[in-house]
Amino acid sequence: MTRTEPRPAPTDQPVSTLGCDPFEEGLLPVVRHLMAGLRGGCSRAPYRAQKIAAERWGEPIGLPAAHYMTNLLAAVLDCRGAGFLVQDPFALDARARVTADEALLLTLIHQMRRDQTPNARETVLHLSGGTMDPHVIRAGLTFAARFPAGSGPARKNTAVPRLQLVG
Repeated sequence: MTRTEPRPAPTDQPVSTLGCDPFEEGLLPVVRHLMAGLRGGCSRAPYRAQKIAAERWGEPIGLPAAHYMTNLLAAVLDCRGAGFLVQDPFALDARARVTADEALLLTLIHQMRRDQTPNARETVLHLSGGTMDPHVIRAGLTFAARFPAGSGPARKNTAVPRLQLVG
């Protein structure tokens, strides 16, 4: 495996500076709750992450998005350990801001969903602590294949179901 030093990045920046689409930005609260659960700090955090995703995109899209994101975050934590920093998912003032690690994760998703391979390779190096970790790559590509850019997961249908009499 190739090793390199992680690049310095701002510790806190607006999420709007990343160039992510609404789906990618919508992953941020999901990521924050999943990280709280993966670190063992809150047993209900994964449930909250799934609930947020299902409310945002509907169950057919939201629940798989939370599942595949859990796989990616677990792979990142396996190679980085506890050194992955996220904002508090309940902090209102942090909703529009990202840590350097959150920015790397969203950037990787953005690049992989658009098949920007050279850029994604560099981002994997930084995100995984200086290695081209195959588990991070596989989990990221699996997420990107399930949710490619341009397919745009739609918001869930908010229309009330109606029964009609057919005669």
